[in-house]
Amino acid sequence: MVIPQGTQTIGQQAFFECRSIKTIQIPQSVTTISPGSFVYCTSLESLVIPNGVTQINSMFFGCNSLKNLTVPASVTNCIDTFDTVPDDFVLFGYDNTYAETIAQDYDLLFQPLDDFLVDAQTGSITSYTGGANTIYIPVSINGIAITGISDFAFSYKNFITSVIIPKGILSIGENAFTYCTGMQSIFIPKSVQTIGCDAFYGCMSMTEINVDPDNVSFSSIDGVLYNADNTILIKYPNGRTGDFTVPSSVTAIADKAFSFSIFLTSITMPDNVLILGTGVFEYCQELTQVNLSSNLMDIGPGAFYYCTGLTSITIPGSVDQIGAYAFSACSQLWLVNIEDGVEMIGDGAFSSCENLQFVTVPVSVTNIGYQAFYNDPESMMMNGYSGSCAQIYAANNGITFQPLDDFTFNAQTGTITNYTGNASVVVIPERINGVLVTAIGDDAFAYQSYVTSITIPDSVTSIGEGAFQYSSLTTIDIPASVQNIGNNAFYYCMYLEEINVNGENPCYSSQDGVLYNVDKTTLLKYPPAKTGSFVIPDGVITVESSAFYHSRFLTSLTMPDSVTTIGVSAFYNCVELESVRLSDNLTEIGPQSFGYCSQLTEITIPGGVTEIPVAAFVHCTGLETVVIQDGVTTIEGYAFYNSSSLQSITIPASVTSIQVANFTNHPSTMMMYGYVGSYAQTYAATNGISFYELDAFLFDSSTGTITGFNGTASEVTIPEQINGVTVTAIGYGAFAYKDFITSITIPDTITSIGENAFLYCTGLQSITIPESVETIDYCALYGCMYMTEINVAQSNPYFSSQDGVLYDKDKTTLIKFPNGKSGSFAVPEGVEVIAVGAFDTCYLLTSVTLPDSVWAIGTYGFYNCYMLENVELSDNLTYLGSCAFGYCSLLKSITIPGSLNYVQSAAFVNCSGLETIVFENGVTTIADYAFGVCESLKSVYIPASVTNIDQNSFYYHPSSMIIYGYDSSYAATYAANNEITFQSLNDFSFDAQSGTITGYTGNGGTVYIPSSIGGVAVVTIGDDAFGYKGDILSIVIPDSVTSIGNYSFEYCTGLTTITVPKSVLNIGNGAFYNCMYMTEINVDFDNPNYSSEDGVLYNNNKTTLIKFPNAKGGSFSIPDGVTSIEENAFYYNRFMTSVTMPDSLLTIGISAFSACMELESVVFSDNLVDIGIHSFGNCNELTSVTIPASATAVSEAAFLMCSGLETVVIEDGVTAINDYSFYYCSSLQSVTIPASVTSIGENVFDNHPSSMVIYGYAGSYAQTYAANNGIIFQQIS
Repeated sequence: MVIPQGTQTIGQQAFFECRSIKTIQIPQSVTTISPGSFVYCTSLESLVIPNGVTQINSMFFGCNSLKNLTVPASVTNCIDTFDTVPDDFVLFGYDNTYAETIAQDYDLLFQPLDDFLVDAQTGSITSYTGGANTIYIPVSINGIAITGISDFAFSYKNFITSVIIPKGILSIGENAFTYCTGMQSIFIPKSVQTIGCDAFYGCMSMTEINVDPDNVSFSSIDGVLYNADNTILIKYPNGRTGDFTVPSSVTAIADKAFSFSIFLTSITMPDNVLILGTGVFEYCQELTQVNLSSNLMDIGPGAFYYCTGLTSITIPGSVDQIGAYAFSACSQLWLVNIEDGVEMIGDGAFSSCENLQFVTVPVSVTNIGYQAFYNDPESMMMNGYSGSCAQIYAANNGITFQPLDDFTFNAQTGTITNYTGNASVVVIPERINGVLVTAIGDDAFAYQSYVTSITIPDSVTSIGEGAFQYSSLTTIDIPASVQNIGNNAFYYCMYLEEINVNGENPCYSSQDGVLYNVDKTTLLKYPPAKTGSFVIPDGVITVESSAFYHSRFLTSLTMPDSVTTIGVSAFYNCVELESVRLSDNLTEIGPQSFGYCSQLTEITIPGGVTEIPVAAFVHCTGLETVVIQDGVTTIEGYAFYNSSSLQSITIPASVTSIQVANFTNHPSTMMMYGYVGSYAQTYAATNGISFYELDAFLFDSSTGTITGFNGTASEVTIPEQINGVTVTAIGYGAFAYKDFITSITIPDTITSIGENAFLYCTGLQSITIPESVETIDYCALYGCMYMTEINVAQSNPYFSSQDGVLYDKDKTTLIKFPNGKSGSFAVPEGVEVIAVGAFDTCYLLTSVTLPDSVWAIGTYGFYNCYMLENVELSDNLTYLGSCAFGYCSLLKSITIPGSLNYVQSAAFVNCSGLETIVFENGVTTIADYAFGVCESLKSVYIPASVTNIDQNSFYYHPSSMIIYGYDSSYAATYAANNEITFQSLNDFSFDAQSGTITGYTGNGGTVYIPSSIGGVAVVTIGDDAFGYKGDILSIVIPDSVTSIGNYSFEYCTGLTTITVPKSVLNIGNGAFYNCMYMTEINVDFDNPNYSSEDGVLYNNNKTTLIKFPNAKGGSFSIPDGVTSIEENAFYYNRFMTSVTMPDSLLTIGISAFSACMELESVVFSDNLVDIGIHSFGNCNELTSVTIPASATAVSEAAFLMCSGLETVVIEDGVTAINDYSFYYCSSLQSVTIPASVTSIGENVFDNHPSSMVIYGYAGSYAQTYAANNGIIFQQIS
């Protein structure tokens, strides 16, 4: 219905109950629409109210098909209800107008018209500026009918999830919705006549494009867009997943139809498809399979560009040309087969296919474009014919070329019968001269030693006998098509590592590169170059003849119990095969089945095999152990011929025949195990073979447990079976106290070793735990005092060993340290638990270090390690079991980490040599007898964290023991209650960063310097640390101290003696300055830097006298060998009366004897060179002195204020008397100065008595000096 232009008013109920009207076009001239105008217009779908209308009044009641209404900005009033409009009704209007208010009031969907930019001339939306997720395109804006969506109108609006297109839209422009990545579906109304190129390009979430069935230009099937007659596939939604089959009606797929369909995995085309457009499948990165139409004529440029999941493609011969860059950047594409008929390969068609390996190019190709295979791998091979365009192209571009002429081909049977080429990599073509290749004939590639790789096409159904024998193949893939593989097809392919079978093959299968029949009941071929261990899958019944022949890298084989048959020579010449586990249900072993397996060390033959065939184990020169189970009756000739290492063979009573040449060349030490009166015993006796009675073992056959041993042999090999029952356990005390046993070999059948199993087997020095053992009980190896190694098979899943020590598999628990292992031991990082009794009575262990990973030490962990001197515990230890270090009698010190809250009872009981214990902060409880009978205990450091010490924790401690702790702590109370000396750590000022005691604030008396404070070792006594502490009577310095600072103990006038420990490496200047009552300084004999003799301090080799105690009296003779006296060495000694110096002495330090007020006489060294400044100043009782000639000068103030000095004799050789040398020597009467003196300094004899006489030589400097200074001079004649 179109209302004429010029109409101004629509009257009341003008269209009342016009139920068939779907659209009404109202002209812009209308300004009034009366109430009830459109009531019950039940088919009315859309209405645009012109600008100028101001009121909406009861117009739409009963309009239950009304989809949208456009309200202009002129409307300012609405008296209406929208109760009957459908749920998807949309109100179009402008932001901030009454239309928006109507939408809010009536809870209607509102679409702002401001969000659209419109080309008024074309009626097309050119852009969208809004931000809504769902967009409703209006039918009209400002009176302009909307008929189109322009190019790029909604492009890159990734927030849009849905767009509703009205029926009036005729066209959708190019890239209209490009990269609207949030859109999931779209509906094309019947009005749309054109859809531009790439309209929905990059809509990555779109899964459906649906078209109105009445649309005459387009259609859709299952959400895919086509032209009207479904002959052209226009657009496949990018968000669709999985496989897709193109409908049979389609003849062309449009440009970019599938572009960016990143979830598409497979595409199948009907034979009607003739054309693939430009970029049709570009960027379909998950596309792995493409089945092209057999009638395809044109593959457009970039058709499969960047299809990175595509691995192979066959181009049908109907294609005229492959478009430029059609398969460029298909990075996983490795196989291309171009069929005969294709004429041209376009520029860059297969460029940057970085994994492309094989391309077959027919003779029909006469043009290969520029860079068609650019940037492809160097390993790529091109198949073609000699003289063809392909060969020329390959030669010009450095591509390996394989001539199809190299294959001898029977076209009638489709069989390759021979290969005459010399390529190492061979790709068998699907067709030769148009004929399908279906078979590889007998010996076709035999003895082609240069062939390392062969690719078999899907066309091949048969591989002949010996087809690849003696070739150098490394891997081969059997396609799904192969239905027959002849005998020995891969015989002696010594480099073959993998045989892989397509999963869809109906006759054969593979697993981990091994060839089987399809249901895996027969193992056909194991690649000879496959390495390592191999487990035959459960379900295999037969191992084919020669299946493992010459598998020279196979080291271990496990056979499931499903296997019943092993073919002839099945494992022949497996020269690295070390272990084999045969099926318990095996009934047949073929001749020579294990011949020449020279590394095989042991074998158990199940009883189901009644006969061991001829040469079954011939030349197994490494075979050491054979167990034949009960049931076997015959060992045929040569079965074990030349088993030159065979040590043990167990033969059951069931064996009644051992045929010729069976144990020829066996070692003289070979032992045959069997039963008294058996054929085996007779055979052994007849052939001079040692025979061991299995009766020597006490055996519980119901549990498989050895319970005792009645034999007398020193070397014991436990059999794998007794009476046909597998030996699985060594029981409680089975070999206990058998001290004559020096060697025990445990078989791989043992899973459990019981408690005390080898108790006090003192002859055992080592033992090896096989891979089968799952449990080792407590004390299994207890008391094996000479055992130095416990070794575990590397393949054991429960236990391990390292350097002869037993651990659990992951080395988190140390289970047993051999009793006879000696020296120091560092527990490896990663160990968490030291097991109960792990080091019990390891009497040669001297030192152990635990890593911080250890958190627990079990009961008796290091019990009775009586040579153990040093232990470093883990900082993270939280459990220490009872008696863990009991009776470690040489242990001298221990630090208990703060992580250990509770020290268990008797943890260190009877550690008789223990002197020092340091408990770090964090420890709370010290249990009963924890350190009981530690009779050498001297120092115990207890932190404030300790809140409980049991009464007998330190039972029988020595009376001299000191507890170090803090004021008001539990330690202080405990010490007081138990009359133990207590040293407060509060008394010390301490620099924890440097480990230095910097001051002392205690009350004197005896001071015990701690070895650590707060867990930090005390290493230094700082400068002046104890200076002027006259109330200190005694100081004990711990072995932790390495340095005593300058003046550390100056004026400690209460000290009488002090001992310097061996740890001290440095003593600072004046360390004992003016300790006025000190009579002795003693040094530990083992100190490397210092020594003492008769209480005097020297350097280590006694060449330097460092300190003479201030209160040491009487005469003193310096020991011969001393060459120097330190500064202040004798300073202020008040009791020494005389000193005699040896001739070894060369120097006297500054003030060395200054203020020795009782010193009466000095005898100098005849070799003295230097008398230090002020060296004898204030020695008031000194009366005479003779300066030796060796001293070239008398130093400044050397004898200053020696008020009792009367006579000085200076021997000839001295040249100078320096300033103040004899200043204020007020009693000086006689000074003899030789002619050698040429200099006398200032104030040398000031305040001398007037009667003083200088004796010297006429004309000497002395005479001149005397004259100039008014001193009497007496000439020496």
